[in-house]
Amino acid sequence: MKRSCKELKRIARENLSSQGYRIPMRAFLMATLITALIEFPFSMLQTQILFSMQNIIYFIAQLLIGLISVVFICGQYRIHLSVAKNKQPNMQDLFYPLKNQPDRFILTQCIYFVFTLICFIPAIIGIALIYFISAVWVYPVGLILILIGTIFALIFSLNFELVQLVVLEHENYSIKDSFFEIRKLMKGNKGRYFYMQFSFLGMLLLVLLSFGIGILWVEPYITQTTLLFYLDISGQLDTIQVEKKKQTVEPESSVNFYV
Repeated sequence: MKRSCKELKRIARENLSSQGYRIPMRAFLMATLITALIEFPFSMLQTQILFSMQNIIYFIAQLLIGLISVVFICGQYRIHLSVAKNKQPNMQDLFYPLKNQPDRFILTQCIYFVFTLICFIPAIIGIALIYFISAVWVYPVGLILILIGTIFALIFSLNFELVQLVVLEHENYSIKDSFFEIRKLMKGNKGRYFYMQFSFLGMLLLVLLSFGIGILWVEPYITQTTLLFYLDISGQLDTIQVEKKKQTVEPESSVNFYV
């Protein structure tokens, strides 16, 4: 069943209200703090000289830290899976991908990054033309190339952005199988996914107005909604909702009329 963005958001709010924001918030804060602590020493190396050795080291470190952070993002997804399935979330799940074949998540992200970079090649050429060549014709050509590269990268991300959820749920899948599976699931759903992500723009602007404090509530909400979208396109959400209704009805039907 293809649920609307509005319906997925409603279920996300319902799930977080019943299970609580506490553990998803703590998981997000811990993952952010760990990443920031790893990144801090390298940020001190930055200089104003673009191609200095310090900046090159910083850039490489950022790439490696980005790959490490993916493991914690998948840990947050595991916590949100428990919330979505009406199970008690556990902070230990944040470190589950780190303890269970982390190389699968990191290699998947490496492949995703490389193909995204390939999609961006026209944009990179366009930026290089504008930066290094001073000619009238360069700017329109460069802007067109940047637009083309951005469109290619967007289409690729809409197809494969949720691949880590397949890796997380299917430990027996190869990385290749995971990419094929998410591409199959996203067929006919890319526009709906794009609209859903775009609909959070207003909330993210409110986060800026709250000096970033609002992210503690907005991030779990966005992550839970995104996870529900995945569960919906993979056909799992119908079963989860039926089970949840059964759990709600059963206590009501067990009322003792002989009191």
